[in-house]
Amino acid sequence: TLIRQSIGPKLGDLCGKYNASDKDWLKRWISNSPGMIFDDKDPRAIALWEANNKAAMNAFSGFSDQQLDDILFYLSPECFGD
Repeated sequence: TLIRQSIGPKLGDLCGKYNASDKDWLKRWISNSPGMIFDDKDPRAIALWEANNKAAMNAFSGFSDQQLDDILFYLSPECFGD
């Protein structure tokens, strides 16, 4: 059986990979990961992109700051429940 890396970062175990201090970075990543990769040349964003078959996640620029907080809380309340 061939095991293949999924497209895009896995959303489980956010606390194992990130912590509360990463919250602003994650919100920017959700809002505009292509901009972080191709415009800002953010090293973490580039590494994540390369680790996921160079498949960039769509930009979700329509989310409000509160909605982004809610998404992170929903995915990992133990890490982002402030």
